[in-house]
Amino acid sequence: MDGMARKATDITLEFYKYLNNVELLRDAVKNIQRVKDRRDRIGALDGGNIILTPAGMLNGGPVLNYITKLRKNSKIFLTGYQAEATNGRMILEEGKVEVDEKIYRIPYPVLKYDFSAHAGRDDILEYIRKSNPEKVICVHGDAENSTSIATELKEEGFEAFAPEIGDRLEFEF
Repeated sequence: MDGMARKATDITLEFYKYLNNVELLRDAVKNIQRVKDRRDRIGALDGGNIILTPAGMLNGGPVLNYITKLRKNSKIFLTGYQAEATNGRMILEEGKVEVDEKIYRIPYPVLKYDFSAHAGRDDILEYIRKSNPEKVICVHGDAENSTSIATELKEEGFEAFAPEIGDRLEFEF
């Protein structure tokens, strides 16, 4: 386990009373080797291993130390949304990633699972309706979904925006 996954696991265990089955997580953590430095990262690539590391949509973090050095029989499992203009989206659509300004073709399978940690559309809309903000800026999700939510909110009388990548919005406070 590498990167912020270590810290997130520690925090989760610290607040164990919010877990359904803390013992299951504690047992799993006992069998995990924590990657702490470069030497550990090199060692993690030896043999048959599962490397658990936050991916930052493959744009940053420890994953970049692994992704171009994995064995040919490896697989990459992505567990969440991959935004436009990220390595995560590029690997899904084109089988390539950019690391240190070089493009690498990924020769092993890339599988995507939706383990989103975010609220769904209905929950987001319910929250907006209940909190009744002055303005809503829809930025989380692909352009089509953001635009759809903003349109629905506008129809309900909200001042809602779905900016595109590179757009600038200015607000006075």
